Amino acid sequence: MKKLLLLLTFVVYFACCNNVEEVPYTTTLTGEVTGFSNSSYVILSPLEDDCRISGGINIEITDGRFEYTFTHDDIKKYELIMEENYNKGWVHRHFYSEPGRVHVKIFPDDEDVIFIVDGGKVNIEHDLFLKKTNEKFDLISIQEEMVKFAGRKKNT
Repeated sequence: MKKLLLLLTFVVYFACCNNVEEVPYTTTLTGEVTGFSNSSYVILSPLEDDCRISGGINIEITDGRFEYTFTHDDIKKYELIMEENYNKGWVHRHFYSEPGRVHVKIFPDDEDVIFIVDGGKVNIEHDLFLKKTNEKFDLISIQEEMVKFAGRKKNT
């Protein structure tokens, strides 16, 4: 009787495991680029990699738009770097790779909003986390004060 119960437990366990999403995941990244007339491509790189060493993936921009489909074994944080910023330093633009479609909008570094991500549960949760953190600690004001301070320090 114990053997039968043990066998049934394993059968139920493995039947439940078959409902897990299949790996590897496929993400289709689409994007719109505004204000980067000197960039013909955007570089995609996992955040834990240094794209200056690993090279990243160059995604061609055509008429201000790009699209790239890739597979991955887990949800990761990726970075997008504009071609014209690559050699002079760049502002971080991150998103999480998730199964399905992720759409991004990229704006110039000096705009109030430089990056918008649409798509994926983890991306939505990350945006909510950032908004709550900013509300609680007023990070935008702190960042503005740091920029002002850095500017004063350079000019003295």
